Amino acid sequence: MRERSERFLKNLFGALGHCVLEELGCAVPAAMCFFIVYFFYVFFQVGYELVFDPNATDVAAQLASLSISPEKWM
Repeated sequence: MRERSERFLKNLFGALGHCVLEELGCAVPAAMCFFIVYFFYVFFQVGYELVFDPNATDVAAQLASLSISPEKWM
């Protein structure tokens, strides 16, 4: 999945560069599209890591096992 996203970003930057060199007018919409796509990529990447990261469940289990009950303070 990471390799696909890196390849996608590389191709997108290449297209943006080609667009800027060819005609400056299409760079602004292309940059806007890039930032929208990048925002969704980051959003889903963080969500994926939170849901499927095996260490995240361990941390959640450890936090759930902690008690903030005042009876256990002493």
